[in-house]
Amino acid sequence: MNYSKILPIATLFLFLDISIFTLFGNNIAALLLCFYTIILFRRPKITILAFIIFLMSVQHFLLYGQIKSLIIYLIPLSFLASTAQKHLRKSNTLPYLFAALCIAIDGLAIEPYIFGVKINFGYTFCKICANLLVVAIFLKFLPKGKLGNRL
Repeated sequence: MNYSKILPIATLFLFLDISIFTLFGNNIAALLLCFYTIILFRRPKITILAFIIFLMSVQHFLLYGQIKSLIIYLIPLSFLASTAQKHLRKSNTLPYLFAALCIAIDGLAIEPYIFGVKINFGYTFCKICANLLVVAIFLKFLPKGKLGNRL
């Protein structure tokens, strides 16, 4: 994917996530997180990842009033994902695993202990399934880039 298209798409997903949260009161499908997952496994420049993490921090600040909950799990999991990508053979399941792990940590550890929300396993499972579906759609429709020197 062309890096000049990533920044506007990420900003669009930020506005969509905020709009969905404003309209429905919760955010089942974290579009920006799923987009970050796809971009992370395409080995982009660190500035692209930092921009998307910045947008996710802005989103968490607008929705929850703090950003530390995002930073607690996203930065270590990103390093883990990049390390796994380098040392494991190429697998199509890594983006799904990363997205499910992020949502599970957010729903089962961060929300109950930082925000004081009661743990609801059914809601967290539905949220994981919805985000895995979004990751699958993104993997299907976002181009991987050019092959060789073809236009």
